Amino acid sequence: WELGVSVVHHEDCWDLIFSNETCAQRRPWGYACRLCDVRGSTYSTQASLWRAHTFEPFLNWVNNRLYPAKWLCLFSTRGATCATLLINEGQVSQRVCHHPDALYRKVLPDGSIQIAPDDETLIELVPLITT
Repeated sequence: WELGVSVVHHEDCWDLIFSNETCAQRRPWGYACRLCDVRGSTYSTQASLWRAHTFEPFLNWVNNRLYPAKWLCLFSTRGATCATLLINEGQVSQRVCHHPDALYRKVLPDGSIQIAPDDETLIELVPLITT
């Protein structure tokens, strides 16, 4: 039904960084995802629907987003949290603030970097290890 990748930080679910749902429905001409448009693609088997609709998009996400990422960016402000994958730490300043030189930075013993652009916002960059 659903394939997802969540980010858990300090025992809290921070964000869902990948999610894909498939609801297989048998139709006279094959299988289709009930969540998609009625005119969506149909597949001869349920396995081929799952492969094309769930597993191939996940493999694409792993190859094109997860594998090239060097950092996991954890963002928190006023109780709201989100996470995103970054190729380089410079992307933080592009997405979060317009004055990157004003960012407070602290490198933690585990290699993570904390950044605080203001008193209510905390950004933590966690290095990813890919092999």
